[in-house]
Amino acid sequence: MGSIITFYSYKGGTGRSMALANISILLAQWGFKVLIIDWDLEAPGLEYFFADYYNFSVPEEQKGIVDILIHFTNYQNESAEEINWENITNNIFKNESDNGKLDILTAGKGKEDKEYFKKVRELDFGEFYSKFNGGEIIENLRNQWKENYDFVLIDSRTGVTDIGGICTIQLPDILVLLFTATKQAFEGILNIAKITDEGQKSLAIDRLRLLILPIPSKFDSRDEFKISQEWLNDFSKRLKPIYENLLPTSVKQKEILEVTKIPYISYFSFGEKLPVIEQGTTDSTGLGYAYENIAALIADNFQHVEMLVEDRDELVNIASNFKKRETITKPKIFISYSHKDSSYKDLILKHLSVLSAKNEVSLWSDRKIQPGHDWYEEITKAISDSNIALLLISADFLTSPFVSKEEIPRLLKRQKSSNLKIIPIIIRACAWQQIPFLSNLPVFPKDGIPFSSLFDSEREKSITDLVEMIANIVKFDTSEDLRDSSTFSRAGKLESHKKNLERITFIKELYEKLVDLNESLYSILRRLQAVGEASLEEKVNKLGKNFNELRKYYLYKRIFFKESECELIDIILESAKGIFYDITTFPVNTDDISYHYDKDLLKERHQFWDKARGIYENEVSELKNNLENEFRSTIGINS
Repeated sequence: MGSIITFYSYKGGTGRSMALANISILLAQWGFKVLIIDWDLEAPGLEYFFADYYNFSVPEEQKGIVDILIHFTNYQNESAEEINWENITNNIFKNESDNGKLDILTAGKGKEDKEYFKKVRELDFGEFYSKFNGGEIIENLRNQWKENYDFVLIDSRTGVTDIGGICTIQLPDILVLLFTATKQAFEGILNIAKITDEGQKSLAIDRLRLLILPIPSKFDSRDEFKISQEWLNDFSKRLKPIYENLLPTSVKQKEILEVTKIPYISYFSFGEKLPVIEQGTTDSTGLGYAYENIAALIADNFQHVEMLVEDRDELVNIASNFKKRETITKPKIFISYSHKDSSYKDLILKHLSVLSAKNEVSLWSDRKIQPGHDWYEEITKAISDSNIALLLISADFLTSPFVSKEEIPRLLKRQKSSNLKIIPIIIRACAWQQIPFLSNLPVFPKDGIPFSSLFDSEREKSITDLVEMIANIVKFDTSEDLRDSSTFSRAGKLESHKKNLERITFIKELYEKLVDLNESLYSILRRLQAVGEASLEEKVNKLGKNFNELRKYYLYKRIFFKESECELIDIILESAKGIFYDITTFPVNTDDISYHYDKDLLKERHQFWDKARGIYENEVSELKNNLENEFRSTIGINS
């Protein structure tokens, strides 16, 4: 399903139609299917922007949106002509290489259409809704447009009108409000934002809250920099309530205003010229550049708003190649969280965007639900399509009715029936150990220390470790069953072989590090030490080095090993850490006389060392045997 975006201005002279025309071209060039609709019935003419560039001629007479609406008011008249919107839609151009296209549904006025304004005057929208079930008619058109196009851009009438209400309340998923730096224009769009928010609540059909993007237009900040900054400061303060459903917590209102404002270039005040064609999009001070910023946000579905501030070129790269990359199947990551933990979700998404920008994964959170779409259906579909699920654990998460009754059961069912990997991430302190399903899953961080209790640098490091772990998961599961859960059954033995090759590598690497640790343990645990051996200090240093190497490797790869294997590794690592601590804290050759007479301490240490020797003889040997047998079996050697 596509998105409908209305371009609206309270006052004229904002360059609204021009912005729409240029953005529509960029989206179509990037491979999207785009429909533009001229709903400015009293001042039509959107088609003139394209006449000089695409050999698109304006006919003497043409049918458009006016004729469609009139048709529905005359449907009882048997002589009334049947009008289908698809039959009167004109193609402006096609992007053959990427299957993008740009179509237009005009208002309905041709060059010499003398009857057009008579038709407009005859349209009574109050009667259209009350007598002819206009609400359902508009809704059906809306659904048809969304099914046939990726983006539908509507050029709306200015002011507060019935037509404006259709375009700003019922039709759009996203509302782009253009305004100039005048009090009248700014107050006007603030009022419209309030009206549309209230109007959507009264719709008979439930929708997600309308996404609103305010755009300062014809904004001259070059000659009057100080004044322009004062205006932007005022805009940012008063637009805060509008931005709260759009901006991640890391982006300030003024920052997004700076990168979305449309500059004033006098040259383009003459005629219907298109800057994205005339000027291109590389000049950071130009109109084409500004339009490309807005087009990138729309094409990216407002998923990486922060990137427009932090790495604009990368966002444009992602957006402009979205349709090309859409065909590439890649692992999908589902993020389940409480909205009270949105700041942590945004931080994790920011770090994971490195992987999404490289096209290695596809990220999904409820921010990805397009305005107007069925949120329950979207979430359900996202869970069924996901390969990795991140659970942001907090008390609010655990007590959320929707999470506990809908998301978690679906995720656990997927985990049992397919290849879904679930990674619980402890965000804030809570009694997560008391939740049965969490007790069977390895949590992140491994020790369960909540992100909220970490210093900023520690938190950043921990999230970086998380990204590395996910990158390893993705690298490990390069077989088609991760990228498309339906493919594995069709791929059969070939994909199984690919996965086995990866499995062999992980077993081999873990085994080598286990052997190194084993040798270090043995040299220390032996009751009799040979003459000429390395010093105890050297042995301890080697143990510490081997311990850290195994632990670091295992931390990132833990998820790939059997639960029974993980239990053994945990015991071994805990024992090795205990030995290291005991030796460095209580040296064997101590001259502390009290130590020799502290029988309880001496007994405790003897017990600890006996236990350590038992672990070496049992758990280490068992794990080595298990890995050896699995390795031989995987490569086809009978044990």
